[in-house]
Amino acid sequence: MIIIPAVDIKGGKCVRLYKGKEEKVFSYQLSPVEAALFWQSQGAERLHVVDLDGAFSGKPVNHEIVREIIKSVKIPVQVGGGIRRVEDIERFLEYGAQNVILSTIAIKNISFFRDVAFSFKEKILLSIDIQKGKIGIEGWKNLVDLNLTLFLKVTEELPIGGYIFTNIERDGTLQGLDMKDLEDYLGMVEKKVYVAGGISRYEDIEILKNSKHKKICGVIIGKALYDGALDFKTLLTLLRE
Repeated sequence: MIIIPAVDIKGGKCVRLYKGKEEKVFSYQLSPVEAALFWQSQGAERLHVVDLDGAFSGKPVNHEIVREIIKSVKIPVQVGGGIRRVEDIERFLEYGAQNVILSTIAIKNISFFRDVAFSFKEKILLSIDIQKGKIGIEGWKNLVDLNLTLFLKVTEELPIGGYIFTNIERDGTLQGLDMKDLEDYLGMVEKKVYVAGGISRYEDIEILKNSKHKKICGVIIGKALYDGALDFKTLLTLLRE
């Protein structure tokens, strides 16, 4: 299991949102590229980069900044945010992204998702963003009811690289991990999983590290790192113990 710093981009700036709400934005002095280079210098093995403007608008907006991040670092980058066309997937992979994250298009058009899953295989990650039992789509502006058990059963049969499970209600809140709901979702899949949403305590990392679900391969953390609630190098030490 590794710690993956998040670099969220909005208006060309490095930001974090509160529960994914567009109007509740926290900006940081570091530019997105500077943030990416900083986390690499701290020992990060991978970055989670999201074009928030893209997520809200339905098409990539900050792709040039994302491209610059990928060019600037030597570690793998997974990219998401408004990616809903084959051309966009191809563009980010050509830039050098190791993985492209899909969410809304998978929920709204499973046939399309199946096609790209077989075309790009492990390069595709599926993000499942959950709030009170519903699934967030279109930059989390809308919530939909979905038979998640059936949906995950279908996607488990596809050759994708894995899942990102995000607790929207906890994201950007520093409230800590909600392991109870996560346990249910982890029990539905066998592919590798990245966990996100509210992780802000060292005990959260201990819980995930010691989980019986060895499919947890990464923990995505944003606000807790930027605000200093968690120290990245301390997290690395914790994982090595």
